[in-house]
Amino acid sequence: MRVLWVSTSNTFYNHTSDSTNSSYNGVGWVAAQQIEILKRPDIELAIMFMTNRISDNRRIVDGVHYYPIVEHVGICARLKRFYFPPKRSVYDRVKDQVESVLADFHPDLIHVFGLECPLSEIIENIDIPSVVHLQGIINPVAISYLPFGFSSETLRKHGVWWRENIFNNGFKYYYNETLRRCKREKQLYKVLKCCTGRTDWDKAVTELYAPQCQYYNVNEILRPDFYSTLPINPRDKIEVLKIASTISETIYKGLDLIVKTAKILNEFDIKFEWRIIGVKANSAYVNLVKHTLGMQISSNVVFEGVKNPQEIIEILDTTDVYVHPSYIDNSPNSVCEAQLLGVPVIATNVGGVSSLITSGETGILVPTNEPHILTSKLIEIKNNFELRKMLSLSGRNAALKRHNCNDIINKIIAIYQNLTNAKA
Repeated sequence: MRVLWVSTSNTFYNHTSDSTNSSYNGVGWVAAQQIEILKRPDIELAIMFMTNRISDNRRIVDGVHYYPIVEHVGICARLKRFYFPPKRSVYDRVKDQVESVLADFHPDLIHVFGLECPLSEIIENIDIPSVVHLQGIINPVAISYLPFGFSSETLRKHGVWWRENIFNNGFKYYYNETLRRCKREKQLYKVLKCCTGRTDWDKAVTELYAPQCQYYNVNEILRPDFYSTLPINPRDKIEVLKIASTISETIYKGLDLIVKTAKILNEFDIKFEWRIIGVKANSAYVNLVKHTLGMQISSNVVFEGVKNPQEIIEILDTTDVYVHPSYIDNSPNSVCEAQLLGVPVIATNVGGVSSLITSGETGILVPTNEPHILTSKLIEIKNNFELRKMLSLSGRNAALKRHNCNDIINKIIAIYQNLTNAKA
């Protein structure tokens, strides 16, 4: 079976699959799924991805056909797009290249990773069986994009001045871009025939926007490093509570909740260290949050920047509790990875997170923008060894079952077979 993946990830285009040095800090989850699916001899795989590198050419690596879709835009054209968003979609601009790929590879099936992928419009332009792997869902994200106290004006005022007010490519632009992408997502949902998801939330949203769509529940394969690492052993006694969070420099990821919670922990003289993976201390995001809240960030909060899987594991190995503070999410793999390592998890009860955590059993769910409840739960975990031990064991067991590689690949292959048999 010839399967074409359509993704924003180029997986192993630049490196063989036995390398840990793929394009972004080690093997990502799409690449992890690729490693597993290539163990099936009945699949011939191709990957089509967007790039702005005009030097990228078609190539075969480890038997996988890679098709870069090149849209090289000069600086003047990019600036123009920031001020005057083009009416033609990315897909329309590269459609000839896409058609060339289809003519060259002749796929039996197309697997799209995320409706937000710039090439996802392929599903309404081809007569080939297709399935879309749901990732984020933009319309609910747009509603929760701005936390309490944030607005378009605060983004403009407290972002990097020249980016927000001169070049129009800062936080406000990306918020407005999210709003614009909502319309495109709704249009794609209207033609969506088959998709995979993994939470009650993404299933409910799909049933709302695409009642005609066949929905399959398929979980994601996590990065290999997290499967091969021994689980942590919770500490008997805690003097300084070790907390970790992984977030990106996106407004709705909840850095403001971390800052508020850290302030309350200090007010109650709780000794703690909170390590933030994915954000640098001098980033525009940190400055935006600090100035919007009108608060200094506790010195107990340590910004680690972007880390590769092994570096994240080293941090989590000394962590007492993992906190996921986002205002919206589907199934954040950072939560799943923490569970897989046996780190007790506290997460905001948003989007699909409740499909990952049964509160009080495999983790703890808290409301969004409620730093007092989050503080209380952190103190409870700090003082209760039995609770930490229970959450560690039950969370890990749930993650091991949910992210079983063989089960996931078997489900994916079964979907591929169903779709191609139906076409035949």
